Amino acid sequence: MWIISAWTIYLTILCGALVWTQSTSGWVLLGLAPVIWLDRHVFHQLPWSNRRSWLGPLILRVFAWIATAGLLYLLGTQLGWFLLGDREGNRATVTLPRALVGGLVVTMGLFLLELTLDGGVRLVERLRPRKAVKPMISIGSLAVIGCVGLLVFAIAPLNVFHPIAFVPVVHPGLHQPPLAYEEVKFRTSDGMDIGGWWVPADEARGTVVFCHGHGGNRQQGHGLLPHFHALGLNVLTFDFRGHGWSSPAPASFGLNEVRDFWAAEAFAAQRAPGKPVYAFGVSYGAAVTMQALPQAKHVRAAWVESGFSRLSDVAHNRFRNLPDGFRDPLIFTYSVLILLDCGFWPLNANPIDHAANCRVPVFFCHGSEDGLIPIAQGHALYERYAGPKQCYWVEGAHHGSVSTVGGEEYMRRLKEFFEERLRAAAE
Repeated sequence: MWIISAWTIYLTILCGALVWTQSTSGWVLLGLAPVIWLDRHVFHQLPWSNRRSWLGPLILRVFAWIATAGLLYLLGTQLGWFLLGDREGNRATVTLPRALVGGLVVTMGLFLLELTLDGGVRLVERLRPRKAVKPMISIGSLAVIGCVGLLVFAIAPLNVFHPIAFVPVVHPGLHQPPLAYEEVKFRTSDGMDIGGWWVPADEARGTVVFCHGHGGNRQQGHGLLPHFHALGLNVLTFDFRGHGWSSPAPASFGLNEVRDFWAAEAFAAQRAPGKPVYAFGVSYGAAVTMQALPQAKHVRAAWVESGFSRLSDVAHNRFRNLPDGFRDPLIFTYSVLILLDCGFWPLNANPIDHAANCRVPVFFCHGSEDGLIPIAQGHALYERYAGPKQCYWVEGAHHGSVSTVGGEEYMRRLKEFFEERLRAAAE
């Protein structure tokens, strides 16, 4: 009977992880690894089990999980402050449940690494001739170096496509004077639950849908809320899938997030019927906006800030210090890894390919010193765009500091753009 119970637990964990993670690596770490771990230390079904020594490793692993989760929770608050903090005191944190999941991922990853190292050393030792000359470095050391190197190689892209889900700490009610807001949730066409804030304006003339950057969340537009309200604009600011409070999912840089955008614009049109809808996208959000605009049914204009032209261009810039002959094979290998893990080809995320298929007015904005997404990519988007367009290249601004460096000039251009669009909608 206990064998049936064990297999029931195994299948429950495997199926649950398959549905919840939407990722091969996530399924391995949250599905397969816990099954192997339970079998090795509790149910003893696998041949390497040692019935006499299960309690010690079990206690040690549980302690490691709790300690890692606690560390992630404590670091998450400080990391959120560092990554998402700004001059107005906005910050974000990692929730305790997500820290527990992260701790489990790390713990199970280390467990699989131990198994891999142990199995690799045993295999090499078995295949090596008995009278072979003793090498200067042990087989075990080579196995450790190789496994750790492969792990680091794999984590580099996976970390980008599985960002930490920081949740907002500040909210519109903390403005002076406080802004009324409502927690809202809507669903995408592929079943993702998207969370956001609906921040209504008095005597609203329209609605802005704010799209945040990679690794951010809905509060990234916190500082702009009073300026939008001064224009008579409602604001819908939401978390993309895999971010904030929205459903867990890999970041696909627009390939799947366009559904989040379309669901958001439909929600905005429903909440303020008869009012024009506009989009405001920053970085990752700008890339999603550009890819979503050709099929957007409600958006009448968009502000596109610090967006990339092609994801491959971002990758080439990231690896610009590597030799040309090494860079392309590396990017291709990483792309294959993402395809196997997430189920999509990342190099298909090309906002510039959608620029000629839309005719709504777009304002392009980019920093001249942007090291993450060079301004040349902003120029390329602007030149390719076939509809009405304007641009503002902010001298001296880095990625994420366009509004700060632009200051009053930035706000003047922003207000003029949306005021012009509102007047056109009223005619």
